[in-house]
Amino acid sequence: MIRTVVRLAIAAALVPTAVALAQCPPNYIGGYFTGPGGAPIYAAAERDSMCPYPPPYACPAPGVWRVIWNLTTGDASCEGATTCGGESQIIRGDVGVFTADDYVLTGPASSDPVSFSAVLHVLGSSGQGCSVDCSSGFGCVTRCNFGTLLASLKEGTQVADALPSASVDRDLLLVLSKSVGQHFQLDMTLRALPACNALATLASHLTFVLPSGYGIQSCYGYRSAAPTAGLRASWGRVKSLYR
Repeated sequence: MIRTVVRLAIAAALVPTAVALAQCPPNYIGGYFTGPGGAPIYAAAERDSMCPYPPPYACPAPGVWRVIWNLTTGDASCEGATTCGGESQIIRGDVGVFTADDYVLTGPASSDPVSFSAVLHVLGSSGQGCSVDCSSGFGCVTRCNFGTLLASLKEGTQVADALPSASVDRDLLLVLSKSVGQHFQLDMTLRALPACNALATLASHLTFVLPSGYGIQSCYGYRSAAPTAGLRASWGRVKSLYR
C-alpha cells in the first residue's frame, strides 16, 4: 500500500517555530483508530491519506481513508471508504483522527475565574452499503447497513460526546472556568467507520464563546477574534506575559 503525507503551509506570521511545535500536545491519525497511539505528529496542519494501489494506478477518492486538520483555524475532518465483495471484505476504510492543543485565556485581569464555552461543531454522514454474505452455508443473502460516526471534545475529566450514529450535525459544548493566563488542553477525536461499499465523512470546527474583552490563543497558532493588540503576539510572548 502507498501512504502519502502532505504538510499544509500556513502563513509564516501564524506558525510557531519547529522547536515550539515540539512543545505542543501530540496528534495522532490512522486506520482502525481506537484512540491516541502510534507515531505522534507535532504539526499545526496536516493531510494524510491511504491508497491501496501503487503507481501508476489511480486511487479513487478518498482512497481507503483521508484525514485533514488545521489547528490554527480549528478545523479537522476524516473520511473513509470500505469495499466488500463476495464472502470477504476487500478494503476497509475505518479511520480516525485525534487532535489536541494547549490554549490560554487572555484579557483583562480578574479576581474571579472567567466562565466561557468551547464549542466543537461536528457534521457528517455515513451512507448505506450492501454486500453479499455467503458465510452461513445455506446460500447467499444481501445484507445492507449504515456506517458509524463518533466524535468527542474533552478537557480534563469533562467530556462531550456525539453518540455513535450514521449521521451527525450538532455542537459538542464544554463550559469552562479559567483564570486569565491559565493554560488548558482540549482533546478532539473524530472517527468514521463506513459500511461495506459505502463512504463515511465527518468534519469538525472549534470555536469559543467568550465574554467581551477576552480571547483565546493556542500553542499551534489558534486565535479567537482579538479584542486587543496583545493577542497578536507570538505564543512564546503570550506565555511569558502570563507567567
